[in-house]
Amino acid sequence: MWFNQNSITNNSNYTCGGIQYQRDISVFEENGFRAEKANPVPDFSTTGTKRVNMNIIDSSNTVVGYVESTVNVIEREHTLSFDLNGSSGIDPDNQVIKTGDLATPVRNPMREGYIFNDWNTTANGSGLAWDFATTTMPNCDVTLYAQWQQNKHIVSFNGTIGEGTMDPITINEGETQNLPKNEFISNDNTFVGWATEEGGVVEYADEALFTMGTNDITLYAVWEKIDLTYTLSFDFNGGCWGMPEDQILHEGEKAQAVKNPFRFFYTFEGWNTAKDGSGENWKFNKTTMPDHNVILYAQWQCWW
Repeated sequence: MWFNQNSITNNSNYTCGGIQYQRDISVFEENGFRAEKANPVPDFSTTGTKRVNMNIIDSSNTVVGYVESTVNVIEREHTLSFDLNGSSGIDPDNQVIKTGDLATPVRNPMREGYIFNDWNTTANGSGLAWDFATTTMPNCDVTLYAQWQQNKHIVSFNGTIGEGTMDPITINEGETQNLPKNEFISNDNTFVGWATEEGGVVEYADEALFTMGTNDITLYAVWEKIDLTYTLSFDFNGGCWGMPEDQILHEGEKAQAVKNPFRFFYTFEGWNTAKDGSGENWKFNKTTMPDHNVILYAQWQCWW
């Protein structure tokens, strides 16, 4: 309602933008007398002409009479405008609405990387949340501000051949932060980074900066085989000379054949992984290096 009162302002409470205000009827003074409002307060809930009784008070603060005035209560229209509050889109058209009427619902705006929540009478969302189905227009112009919630996405981690687990993390869309330290382990391999597809190349090092895209993502651990080598050594086991040099080999690799050693009055019969010959007979053209160091012992047969 708008109050047009023959130079007398109203004392009615009203709400604007979620905040309640109060107006007081003006006090007039002339020749030592003043006029001020008297009870009861007129009913301003409906339109039409209302009577207001004004007390006449002298300089000793004594009521010496009263005067009647009229208040014309009429409907007034106000503007409801919109602010996208960070979005680069086009604001909805302004609406001109009578006090107490409902606004026409508008289409929800869009903002890249964000979800629209609602409209509010303050930019930071601390005001009145506007519900087009129930909120009526107050006795003033109102600007509604779009309220946004940033999209969040999940980064999951796949250890591929690594053992262990890693918890997924949640990052706001478009936000950049460091990835967590790798927690997967592989005894025979070294972790070198993360790929965005299984079997892919490294795109992110351990704890590297990562910028969240528009969808959930899984990062796959990339490993390099550890270059482990093992020593193949020889023991004459009673022989005299011709000791072969040690050989450094990878697992699965074949050793180079060596010259047979010599021992007086004995025939050399081969190499074995046990001193007493109870182990594996080593064949240079077939046997491959295991995942540990090996000592080969010469095996002898006495001539008599």
